[in-house]
Amino acid sequence: MLNVIENEQLIVEVRSFESPRTWRERLFSIPWEPWILTKMTPSMIPDGDFYMLEGGNTIMIHPDTLGTAMFDNKEYRIITYAEYLKNMQD
Repeated sequence: MLNVIENEQLIVEVRSFESPRTWRERLFSIPWEPWILTKMTPSMIPDGDFYMLEGGNTIMIHPDTLGTAMFDNKEYRIITYAEYLKNMQD
């Protein structure tokens, strides 16, 4: 049986773009640096890769990628990353 772990943290940065900082951000930032006019904002998308764990019977994948994935093995169990970590502690 194939175990599938959904992990929302599997994202990759596509590109970063510069965006203007608001007056509130400029005046109330820590450390106080009101002269910095812009900030870099990353553009993130779900990772399209599968990551094999524990000898090949467990894969970790982003939930959006799982929706488009096709498995040859029809028997698989889907758990969340939080459930996986909880099972590892037990």
